[in-house]
Amino acid sequence: MPHYLFQAEFTAVTKHAMIDNPTNREEAAKPVLEAVGGKMIRYYCSADMTRLFALFEAPDDTASAAVALAVGATGGFTATSITKVLTASEAMEPLAKARLAASAYVPPAG
Repeated sequence: MPHYLFQAEFTAVTKHAMIDNPTNREEAAKPVLEAVGGKMIRYYCSADMTRLFALFEAPDDTASAAVALAVGATGGFTATSITKVLTASEAMEPLAKARLAASAYVPPAG
């Protein structure tokens, strides 16, 4: 299954809520991923508790986008992003294709 990195910045309201009522947000995130057939791999918060980083599996790009939309629509974050990530072995195929593409590309000349 493809892997994705979700990044988000907490709003001030969210930070206050987490201070007032500390909860394990990784446990809260798991059902969202499971609803689209995904699985949490790792969940991190920055040391200053301003950002979260979640590495997860999802069946496809549409499922990962659905997660970002659902979580982002809550208003608990000022910014969210999803990045599809590749393992080192998965990166070999695009690197090989890039080599072919680079040999066919003519850069602009000045």
